[in-house]
Amino acid sequence: MESYSEALPKLSAVGAYTRLDEVSSLDVGGRSISLGFINNYSVGLEVRQPLFRGGAISAAMRAAQVFAALADEVVRGQVQQTIYQVAQAYFDALLAQHLYTVFEDAVRSAEVQLKDVERKRRGGVASEFDILRARVDVSNFRAEMIQQRNRVHLAKTRLFKAVGVSQQSSVELRDKLTHEAVTPDRQEAVRLAYVNRPDLYQAELAVRLQQEALRIARSRYWPNVDLSFTQQWA
Repeated sequence: MESYSEALPKLSAVGAYTRLDEVSSLDVGGRSISLGFINNYSVGLEVRQPLFRGGAISAAMRAAQVFAALADEVVRGQVQQTIYQVAQAYFDALLAQHLYTVFEDAVRSAEVQLKDVERKRRGGVASEFDILRARVDVSNFRAEMIQQRNRVHLAKTRLFKAVGVSQQSSVELRDKLTHEAVTPDRQEAVRLAYVNRPDLYQAELAVRLQQEALRIARSRYWPNVDLSFTQQWA
């Protein structure tokens, strides 16, 4: 608003009051004629319209528009950053849960393998070393499963923090992790980058803002031309 106000006419008013201790007089034909008044009032009104500021006014107006657009892009960037953080936290939790399921299956398979080796040992087909190795596999997979369960808990904690809910909340992740082959298109990737990267717009707008600031600085080397009207009453 300040940049637009520089292009508008400015109205100023001035008032003055003067009280004299004495007023000179002139005797004419036996009559005393006062040459002034003890109480003196005056009112002045001035209207000034800027005509030329070396391009500073138009540059300031453009700079204000660029700054407003820059502020919008900053807000959009924060929104997209929040969306990205929530999406990343969600898929991290989904991946952690998927890996936990994988380790659960690995533990069950190792336990089945251990029982099979024990049965073979009783039949004299397997050795004690085979049993020991199968038990080690079960123990290792159980340890990995416990660690992965802790990772699931941490991933959900980060997800709750990202969406701003209580850490005591519960959530059930129902999505499935699927692989879809994607053939990237360079032009489409560039277009999406410009659409979804407010920081690129911010950099461009920052350059434009500096260009307008440079025009304003250069305008100081030019004279200022105003149209003014003054009226006084006393």
